[in-house]
Formats: sequence, structure tokens, C-alpha cells
Amino acid sequence: MDKPASRQKLLFIVSVILSSCFWLGLVFFALFAMRRTWAYVGLDYVALTVALAIILVYFIDFIRRARLVAHLKGHAIEIGAKQHPDLYSRLKACCKRLDIESLPNMYIFSGNTQKKSYALRYQGQQYIAINVDVIAALTDRQGAIDFILGYELARARDVYS
Repeated sequence: MDKPASRQKLLFIVSVILSSCFWLGLVFFALFAMRRTWAYVGLDYVALTVALAIILVYFIDFIRRARLVAHLKGHAIEIGAKQHPDLYSRLKACCKRLDIESLPNMYIFSGNTQKKSYALRYQGQQYIAINVDVIAALTDRQGAIDFILGYELARARDVYS
């Protein structure tokens, strides 16, 4: 294992101190703002605003997932028994190893994106998407492809179960 850099511990401590100061300052600012707001508009108005903000965040996340699924269905290749049966058999083997009964929908997408692979759930369906560049780079190392599939299956199972 590589030896950590000599300044790594110092940088870690500095980053912990700075981030703690930031978050504490944010909490104190929020408490101060809420206290001043309660005096003028009342607690019911603040609670209604927070509830609307939560609903808005949920709606934005729903739209984001819908956009990702629509992009996958429109611009990616769905892996199945007829298209890329080798990857489909790997997906089934990984699901069997991880005790996952329902097979997620798997897609291969191309493009110059920052995401190389991701898992998401939309309306009860699980989706796994892997960039074709990752698959192409790992064709010599089939175990690495299994690792990527297992990683995304575990993320889908852990986060969305």
C-alpha cells in the first residue's frame, strides 16, 4: 500500500476544521434567520414554506430521474438476451451472486459524460447504465466488468431498497 504524503494528515485536519466552521456558521445563520422570521410572519408560515421547499425538491428529483430514464430509453442500448447476450449473462450471474431476484434494466450509453456508470430507480423499476468506453476499456479483463456490474447492483440495492 502506498505511504500517505507527509502533508496529507495536515491537509485533512485543515479541511475538517474549515468544513466544520462552514456548517456551524450555516446552522447559526439558519437559526438566526428563522428566529427573526418567526417574529414577523409566524411559525405556521415558516412551516408551510419548509413543506413547500421539501415538495419542490422531491419534484425536481422526480423530473431529474425521469429525464435520465428518457435519455436512456432514447439514446442507449438496452442489454438483453438478443442484444449483447454476453453482458446479459454476466448481469444475470452477478444478480445471482448478490441474491437479487429481479433483474434491473441495463443500458449501455455512449458520449463524453462525466458519469461512467450509474444506477437509479424510477417508478419501481431499477436501471443500471454503463458507458461503452468503460466496457471497451475492460474487454481484456472480464473480472473488472463483473466488478463494475456488482458495484452498480450493490448501489441500486443499497440506496433504493
